Parts: sequence; structure tokens; C-alpha cells
Amino acid sequence: KPADVEKLKEQFANRCDLAKKGDCFRCLDQKGQDAMAKACASKDGEGPEVDCEDESNSRCITGPRGSVCGWTDPRGNRKIHLCMNQTTACPDQGCTLLHEAGHCVGGVGPDVNVLAPDNKAYAIEKCAGCDVSSDIKLPRGY
Repeated sequence: KPADVEKLKEQFANRCDLAKKGDCFRCLDQKGQDAMAKACASKDGEGPEVDCEDESNSRCITGPRGSVCGWTDPRGNRKIHLCMNQTTACPDQGCTLLHEAGHCVGGVGPDVNVLAPDNKAYAIEKCAGCDVSSDIKLPRGY
């Protein structure tokens, strides 16, 4: 919906501003920092592609690991998917977009790997004022 798109843009811009002010991309290498800055400054039709999903996509249904706010395709087009039906668990999709941009363009690896999760995207989120579960181990300095 057009209203959803405008809200997403506003929330993402807000979280990007907070991330830039807080130097939240510092855990990334220079290429990743530049890519995140570019994603934050992108205009319509630029930057990562985003698909809005709902409960018709099985990945957006609450499961044993809780609610999924979004994900990034691991290979190929690196598209970001947002679960628009998860408004209670994910009240600020700007946080989800910022997190997924870390995976999509910032060089952050998967955070679902149980043995060695790359939690930099969570660190960026938390630094930008988003709620992040206290049981997630963040990189030093976050």
C-alpha cells in the first residue's frame, strides 16, 4: 500500500540518521560502511530492492523461534523481504530495514548460524535505538 511505503521510507530514514549520528556502522569494513551510507541516502528506485510480504508467505508466520520481521535472500538478487503482518513483534520496520541492509549491502554474514552467528546487523540496530534481545551477543563496543 502506498501509505505503508511512505511509512517505511520515513522509519528507515529516521533509523539511518540515528545510525549515522551514533557511528553505528563502525563494526563494518570500509566497503560495508560506504555501502550502508549509500543505502541510507538512496532515492526511489535505488538501493536494495524490498518486497513486502504477509502471512501468505510461510516465512512470515510466527514459529518456534518467534516472529520473523524480515530476511535477505542469501544469494542472487539479495532482495530484502519485510513481514508486514508482524506489526506487534516488529513495530518499527525501519529497524528491520536497517538490519537487513547490513546483510544485503553491508557485508554482514548470516545471523541464523547457531555455531557462529554474525551479529553485526543486531549491533547496528541496537546502536540506532532499536530493541534487540539481550540474549544476542553483540560485538565489543556495542
